[in-house]
Amino acid sequence: MIEVQVHFQAPAGPISRTFIQSAISYVLRKEKVAVATISCILIDDMHMQALNKQYLNHNYATDVLSFPLSEEGDPLEGEIYISVETARLQAKTYQVPVKEELTRLIVHGTLHLCGYDDSEQQSADKMRSMQEWYVRDILNEK
Repeated sequence: MIEVQVHFQAPAGPISRTFIQSAISYVLRKEKVAVATISCILIDDMHMQALNKQYLNHNYATDVLSFPLSEEGDPLEGEIYISVETARLQAKTYQVPVKEELTRLIVHGTLHLCGYDDSEQQSADKMRSMQEWYVRDILNEK
């Protein structure tokens, strides 16, 4: 069973709780994850900067942070934090709808919880390719 909780600490505009739950569940099912408990929290840049500083020692806001909470071999459990403010800025910069950019961040965070890594160029390219496929598929389906 996949359980996805969504918390809005910042207004998310064009994206609903149901959409977020569905998108995360879709990626998890495609990644063959049958049991998971995921929380997705939409926040502002101030809160994202505080998280980024506390956990990664980076004193700036970022777009998405994922925190796996389960040990390998246990059912997947984790948290995804998304900065709505940064998503809006990135959507403007990349000239895409805000809903598309938020979907991209949801997928990106979910893939990290599934074990994908983007710290090396080759793995980052693979992850980005998968991410974009999921984003297109989700936005075409929903």
